[in-house]
Amino acid sequence: MTLQRELLIRQYRRSSATLGLDYNQSSTNPASSTTPAHKPRYKFKSTSGLEVIEYLKIVGMEKTRYFRSSNDLNTVVNLLSGNLLPLGDGGTKLSFLSILWIFGMWIVKLTYFFTGFFGSLYFAELTTEEMFKKSGAMGALCVEVIILTTYLNFRRNDFKKLIDQYNLLLIDSDDLKRCIHDTLAPYTKCIKFYMITTFTTTSTWSAAPILQIFNTTQFTYADLTVPAYMPGEPFGKTLFSAGAFFQIWGSYSIHFGKISVDLYVLHFIAVLAAQYKFVGEELCRALSDEDGEQDELTVMDALRRCIRYHSAVILIGQRLNTVLAFYIGATYLSCIFKFCFLAFGVITVKRAIIEKVAYSVYVPACIIQVFLLCSSIEAVLTESTSVTEHAFHENWYARSSSIKQVFCIIEVTNQMETRLSAYGIVDLIIPTLALVNQQSPL
Repeated sequence: MTLQRELLIRQYRRSSATLGLDYNQSSTNPASSTTPAHKPRYKFKSTSGLEVIEYLKIVGMEKTRYFRSSNDLNTVVNLLSGNLLPLGDGGTKLSFLSILWIFGMWIVKLTYFFTGFFGSLYFAELTTEEMFKKSGAMGALCVEVIILTTYLNFRRNDFKKLIDQYNLLLIDSDDLKRCIHDTLAPYTKCIKFYMITTFTTTSTWSAAPILQIFNTTQFTYADLTVPAYMPGEPFGKTLFSAGAFFQIWGSYSIHFGKISVDLYVLHFIAVLAAQYKFVGEELCRALSDEDGEQDELTVMDALRRCIRYHSAVILIGQRLNTVLAFYIGATYLSCIFKFCFLAFGVITVKRAIIEKVAYSVYVPACIIQVFLLCSSIEAVLTESTSVTEHAFHENWYARSSSIKQVFCIIEVTNQMETRLSAYGIVDLIIPTLALVNQQSPL
């Protein structure tokens, strides 16, 4: 499959060059229908995505900030979670309060993780069953957040380069903005629902031990929702209440970090899917006769622009797959462990109403969260292989042989799928999620 993909890419580039894509007229906007009369500053020799991106830089194509501004929720959550992953050009200028907030969030995350780790393994003297039930799912989530956040920050430069390329391609087009908005809107709504659900559930679950202060005056490590180490066992009411409130805030920070990471990655994937959709719409417009009969030169010029844009989008998809390979693999493994721990908690749940309600709400919310990521990855796969789906029903067959040949070349590129996977081993798509759920007792 890899050899076939490489052959298709080479054929796409060679054929595009022989069909006049090294012509002497270049547009400063790859999606604009205006052909400038001045002498170009750059001449295409082929239509590789790298050359298209370099061309845009050379001719002074103005970058937009639409990648950042198209999703305000991503920007807000990125700051509030303390992750501060790159979202735009240059360094982000932070106020003193913002820096203080970021340090505070990471101190809370690390303190929550290590106190829970040592409390569950050493100090609380729990059985294996109790440790898995109380600390298993939250421990898996903490490890996932710390590892993925560290990895994304390790690849900061790669993400900055990707954002630069995104901003070069995110031209000032109402049609492209509409495609991006329509693609992001369902994910944004579901993420908001997931945030409200998880915050409500985890705060209720973490605050449940506080009710014990009305029945006793001394408490141990195991009395907390997630057994955590605090000096001075047995604890009084004041210290125990402070520990319970800290666990509420700690669970908030961990879930906020997870939401921030997923939303950040999902934004890259969803915008890429929207760009593929935009290429398909541009192909339909190029071959459509709704505005009257178009001459062959106009149609050919529009197809050339579509090929250049499509080639650049394919390159970005390949680079995004390289950057996200580890993230997809780590998320897949984390889902398996997290769902197993949650399934164990559901099976061994006691008669307490709070526990039953918490599990019945939190488990579906976790499945929805993974489903969103799988759905976005599958959307890219689908859109990358259906660029010509709607354009095929236009009247390309009534055009000249040159236009037919160009369209057939574009049709061949539908086999050049953009598959975001973990090094070609694991595809995090909806069938994979169904397989994971079948293997777990959920």
